[in-house]
Amino acid sequence: MPMYELTFIASPNLSEEDLKNLITELKNTITSKLGGNITKDFFSKKIALAYPIKKNRQGFLVSADFELEKDRAESLKNTIKDSGQIIRHLFITKHPQKISPLKTKLIKPKIIKPKIPKEKIKIEDIDKQIEEILEA
Repeated sequence: MPMYELTFIASPNLSEEDLKNLITELKNTITSKLGGNITKDFFSKKIALAYPIKKNRQGFLVSADFELEKDRAESLKNTIKDSGQIIRHLFITKHPQKISPLKTKLIKPKIIKPKIPKEKIKIEDIDKQIEEILEA
């Protein structure tokens, strides 16, 4: 079943009980009438709008995610459009993201060869240099 997200702004003139009834009605429509499954439950909060919508400066922002058969989604869209309590809505089809594993590139380790002096140094020469340094 395809996944959908419904976000809408309900009229600010609704009482809290009317808003709960609207949400319950939409839940029943999705689950009972259309045979869908709600994956992320409805939540709502009152917000100030950035610009007036149908002469309203505030509204209740409501959002939910659900699964529904593609042919039944049109029926839900028509139900939302016919509702006089919803002043703006957004109905999004969610497509699952395929996460592919990251391709890693093997890095060859660098082998650092110590620098070997071309001529061999005798231990006596090193001792002499150390004594000269200590005397100075």
